[in-house]
Amino acid sequence: MTDLFGKCPLRPPDPDIIELCFFGPGIGESIVLHLPGMGWAIIDSCSSTVKGKIINLPLAYLTSLYKGVSPPPIAFLLLTHPHEDHYRHMDLIINDYPGKIERICYPDGKSIRELKEYLARARGGANEDQLPGLMAVFDAMRGAWDRGVDRRCVSEFCDIFSKNNVTLSTGEKISLKVSAIAPSAENIEAYFEILAKAWPQEGKKFIRLQERDINLISIALIINIGKMSIILGGDVETSNTKLIGWKCLLSKNECPDLSANIVKVAHHGSINAFCDASWGQHIKNKETVAIITPFDRSGLPNEATLEELKKICSKIGITSCGKKTIKKSKIYSKLVDNVTDLFPVRSWKSLSQDAIGFIRLRYDTHGEPIEQEAYGDSFWL
Repeated sequence: MTDLFGKCPLRPPDPDIIELCFFGPGIGESIVLHLPGMGWAIIDSCSSTVKGKIINLPLAYLTSLYKGVSPPPIAFLLLTHPHEDHYRHMDLIINDYPGKIERICYPDGKSIRELKEYLARARGGANEDQLPGLMAVFDAMRGAWDRGVDRRCVSEFCDIFSKNNVTLSTGEKISLKVSAIAPSAENIEAYFEILAKAWPQEGKKFIRLQERDINLISIALIINIGKMSIILGGDVETSNTKLIGWKCLLSKNECPDLSANIVKVAHHGSINAFCDASWGQHIKNKETVAIITPFDRSGLPNEATLEELKKICSKIGITSCGKKTIKKSKIYSKLVDNVTDLFPVRSWKSLSQDAIGFIRLRYDTHGEPIEQEAYGDSFWL
C-alpha cells in the first residue's frame, strides 16, 4: 500500500513532533493529527478511488506508516458533522484499524439522534442514498462503545483532550489542549428550528434539508500545544443576518485567542465561511498557513475567498485539483509544474491516479516548520 503515497517518506514523526496530514480528494476531507503527549487522532473520514480500488485515506496512511509493526492507539476519532463528505467510510476506521481507538467524538448528541430519525422517516423522499452509509457509521460507533471505547458529545468550549506538563525528550515541559469552538448553542437551536419545519408528515410535501442546514452543527477545533496554535474550521459558516457561526463565537466572552500557525479553511473555502473578523484573529502575531480541501460539486474553493487569503496568509495549500476543469487564472498562476500539466481536469478517470494527493505539515512545538510538503496532485498556490 505504500506506493499509494507516491514520493512521501512513510516514517512516523519523532515523538516530540507535531504532524498534520490533510486529505481532500475533491469530495470529502480528513485530517490525521499527531501531537506530543497525545499521539494520533483522526478528524473526519474520506475515501478515494485509486487504480479502481476504494481507499479510506486516513486508515491507509496510518497503517502504511506502521507497516509490519503494531500501530499505536488513536487518542480520538472525531466526526465534525454528518455530511457524507466528512463521514464516508468512517466505519472502516472504527472496525478495521488494527490498533486501539480510545475515544470517539461527535456533535451534540441530540442533534445526531434527531437527524437519524429524520432520515429514517424521509425514506424515498431525499438523501436516501446517504442513509446506509451514515447508518453504517452510527452502527460502528455503537459497536465501539459496547466494547468500552469512550464517547464524547461535543459542543462549543468542550475539551476533547487536555494534558499539562507534557515532558519532551529534551526535558522541556509543555501543555496540550484540544477544544471545540463550535457548534454554539445558538447554532444548535437554529438547526433544530429548521429540522422541526422539515420533519416529514403524512400527506404534506417533503421538505429537504439543505447542506448548509447540517453545517450549523459542525464542530470546529482549536489546538494549543507549546507555542503552536491550530484552527480546524470544519464546515462552520457565518451569516450577515443571524448571530451564528464565526460571528457568534467572536461575540462571546469565552472566545479564546484564535491566532493560529495553521488554519484548515472552513467549508472548503466557500464565501459563506469566510469571516473577516475571525481571519483578523487567525493572522494576529502569526505567519499563518491556510489549507483548503476542495469540494468539486459546489465549485469550491471560491475564487473570492482565495483572493482574500492570498492577501493575509504566508502559504495556501490545496489538497487536490478536483474533478472540474481548473482554469489557468491568476489564482492558479503558481501551480507546480506537474499539476499544471494536468489541465484540463474534468474527472478523476481522466487522471488515472497512481498516488493519493495530500499535504503534510510537521512542526516543532515552538512553531518552527520541519516539513511543508504537497504530495500527489495537491499543491501550493
